Amino acid sequence: MNRIDERDTMFARASYQKGSTAYQDYYSKNPDKQEIDDSLRSRPNLCEEGNITVA
Repeated sequence: MNRIDERDTMFARASYQKGSTAYQDYYSKNPDKQEIDDSLRSRPNLCEEGNITVA
């Protein structure tokens, strides 16, 4: 049976703070995901000011 690392979903990584142990641990092993994840974290959350969903 293959096991799936749940950290490989963006939803699991969304709360990582730059410099935290979890952030450093995950991205040291998965540097290919860091740039896109950091980009997504820098955007406004759904329904917050600055987001396209807010009129």
